[in-house]
Amino acid sequence: MKLADKALLLLAIPLCLVVIFLWMLMRSVEEAQLDTAKEALQGKALVYVNLVVYDAMDAGVQFFLYRALRENRFATEFNETFSKLEEHRSALREIASRDTGEHGELTAFVKMVDDFDEMFMQAKEIIASGNGWGNVRTVANLRNYMKRVSLAGNTIVEKTMKEREQLLELHNLESHKMLDAIKIFAVLLVLIVVALALALNLTFQRTLNVLVENAQFIAMGKPLVKPLQGSGELVQLDKTIHYLSSALAQARSDERALIDYAAEIICSLDQQLRVTQVNPAVMKVLGVSDQDFLGTAIQSWVVDEDRDSTFASLEECKTKSAPAIFEARMKNAAGAAIDTAWNARWSDEKRSFFCIVHDISARKEAELLKQQVLTMVSHDLRSPLASVSVTLELLKEGVFGQLNDKGSSVVDKAQASISTLVNMINDLLEIERFEFGGGTLNLVRMPVRACAMQAIDMIASQAEKKGIEIECHCGSFETLFDPDRIQRVFVNLLGNSLKFAPEKSEIRISAELRQDETPGNAPWIEVRIQDQGPGIPIEKQALIFEKFKQSGRNDEAERSGSGLGLAICKAIVEAHGGTIGVDSTIGEGSAFWFRLRQQ
Repeated sequence: MKLADKALLLLAIPLCLVVIFLWMLMRSVEEAQLDTAKEALQGKALVYVNLVVYDAMDAGVQFFLYRALRENRFATEFNETFSKLEEHRSALREIASRDTGEHGELTAFVKMVDDFDEMFMQAKEIIASGNGWGNVRTVANLRNYMKRVSLAGNTIVEKTMKEREQLLELHNLESHKMLDAIKIFAVLLVLIVVALALALNLTFQRTLNVLVENAQFIAMGKPLVKPLQGSGELVQLDKTIHYLSSALAQARSDERALIDYAAEIICSLDQQLRVTQVNPAVMKVLGVSDQDFLGTAIQSWVVDEDRDSTFASLEECKTKSAPAIFEARMKNAAGAAIDTAWNARWSDEKRSFFCIVHDISARKEAELLKQQVLTMVSHDLRSPLASVSVTLELLKEGVFGQLNDKGSSVVDKAQASISTLVNMINDLLEIERFEFGGGTLNLVRMPVRACAMQAIDMIASQAEKKGIEIECHCGSFETLFDPDRIQRVFVNLLGNSLKFAPEKSEIRISAELRQDETPGNAPWIEVRIQDQGPGIPIEKQALIFEKFKQSGRNDEAERSGSGLGLAICKAIVEAHGGTIGVDSTIGEGSAFWFRLRQQ
């Protein structure tokens, strides 16, 4: 049986018993109401029977007094009493019509009173005629009527009183029976509910104990109890727990495999920075087995010069509850230094550090080789190019003889090519300096507009050749920045717009403050350079700020560029702590923007 069915059964049985008892109770109440109504009717009948008897007796007495004393007041009282008798008799007649008695004594009494209407009318005529003695037969009949009414009335009263006493005794008996029935039913209902609850609890308890044990075994990684049999909800829950246990075991196995076969060192450290867990990758990186590495202090594997910074980074990770990313040199089993990159986090629950240590020796060697190549390019390539440039300048000036027009044209082209190559080398070196943290900024507080106007003056001749108008609406915003570097950003972005903007179009420079979403931070100064060029495809917009990447239009303007101008802009802006980007729509133009924090 399902859990819902069992719960429904537990509720349905007591509910059915309560319904049956209420039905019986309502029947008893209805019967009691009928008896009460009957008792009330009997009481009312007694009142009017007594009133009719008293009225008949009073009328007879008043009639006889009038005959004896012949005083008019007795005649008046007789008439009044007779009127009351008529009124009470009418009320008694109405009660008799509702009388459900087996013998109909009340109806017979009313009929007997009605039979003497003629006699009372004769009595009224005697009084009205002033004949005090009247008809002797009428007087005799009246006397006989008074006796019969009195006897019949007393009989009805006595019988009704006995019936009421019996009904009262019956009510008391029924009340006691009802109270006893309520008590018995309440006890029986409690016993049934307790018995059902105990039976249901015994059924559930065994199943719940199994579920609780299985949940605890999952947490401890132990095998689960044998699955329950059946089809109820708790059985289905037990099957789900078994499935969850299997899935967790598989996930743990997969996780362990990933850790074991990972190329990086994955380890955990206690609060004293001793290794508590480590994967086999430590053999590949440091040349020591994981068993020998366990229990050692991590400081003993870090070179002396980097121990303090490593300890400080781990402590900062612990206090700030944020991951720590840093580099440190470690010693391998042979004592050689290895460059490593760390990603560590602190767990308050486990009271441990969890670290991933990556060997970056190859990357460091590549960076060193790259620096050496850049140094070679800077010193061994720029110097010969400078010498060739000087020689070409001497040739052009006629030091070695006068050149004809064709010779001068060839020298001009060679000078332009060498100038382009030197600029490209300078741009590449500039980018690399900023990427490796070697670039220095000479920060000066000045308006952004002043820097923009200097850049406009530098490219004014190029703009005039294409008939392009450059407007500047930068306001008076001031902040700290390197004027030469930011001016180069302006020149590169304006030059880029000039190359692609159509002739006799407009380039607009604007600046405005933008509030940071994080409360308490200074606002940004956002500079936008809007052109009316062909636009940049959305899939290319994220690539154009990378070295040697362009928008992919492959037109003459794009082929004339080196692909380094926007990359230099990005390096300079990011060195200032800012951001750079572009908003562009094909056919409507592009808006290059960069943001500098207002300081």
